[in-house]
Amino acid sequence: MTVTLTDTKKKQILHLCTHVLRGDLLSLQFIASFIGKLIAALPGVEFGRLHYRNLERYKVKGIVLNYGEFTALISLSPSAIQEVEW
Repeated sequence: MTVTLTDTKKKQILHLCTHVLRGDLLSLQFIASFIGKLIAALPGVEFGRLHYRNLERYKVKGIVLNYGEFTALISLSPSAIQEVEW
């Protein structure tokens, strides 16, 4: 028995990934939402837990630097971009 993502969920995550990779500046709110989608998909993605941690750290750092303002815009680090490309 296996657990996999539906085609709709795969397309939605792929669309979000391309949006992240295209954008120079992203809001912290968008990044938090994106991470939430990735975490929700973890039961169907083997080794998924290994590929969002830098993104999560960068989000937390951005929240601290912007005093909790989720509408602030930040650019992602190369390590976070590499995780999204995975």
